[in-house]
Amino acid sequence: MIRYRIYIIFSIIIALGVSAIFLVSQGYYPVALVEGDFVSAYEFAREYRAATIYYQNLLKTYGAAFEEKEKISSADLELAVINSLIENNLIAKGARAETGEDFEYLLENKLSKFVGDAELEKAALALYGLEGNEFREDVLIPQAEREILAGRLFLRGEKIEDWLASTKQAAQVIIFSPQFEWNGESVVTQQ
Repeated sequence: MIRYRIYIIFSIIIALGVSAIFLVSQGYYPVALVEGDFVSAYEFAREYRAATIYYQNLLKTYGAAFEEKEKISSADLELAVINSLIENNLIAKGARAETGEDFEYLLENKLSKFVGDAELEKAALALYGLEGNEFREDVLIPQAEREILAGRLFLRGEKIEDWLASTKQAAQVIIFSPQFEWNGESVVTQQ
């Protein structure tokens, strides 16, 4: 048995290496850490692709109305996407904290009217390039969480914008990209 120990250890190291390579190649590595939760490169890439498709569709439709200086660069789009992912993460945590055990019920109640809506799925694919489940995860759920949190804050006489600003300032956010940094309020490009 001792004789085979080196082969077993070697096999385990190789398996871990191959697994790590596979996970990294699929985008399952963090680009940001928000209050202890990772934002993966896979999430970022999917959201960036959807934002790019949406922006291209916007330009196709209203392109003549945009002046050259008003057009968004890919770096600005990346900034908007990473900021959106961080905001969505903070809002989701806030909504869960505000509603407690009722969160899942409230979320499903908001989303139930969109279940099986073929027209919505068709529009999501055309506008964002997202399939039904991806659209639910990337657009509908974050919007529902925002509405739930905004409703709870409204009942206390607070605005979600004020809550979000103070939460961002208090949030612990780490960006794992050399081109971006967290300035305490949002992600900005490195100088």
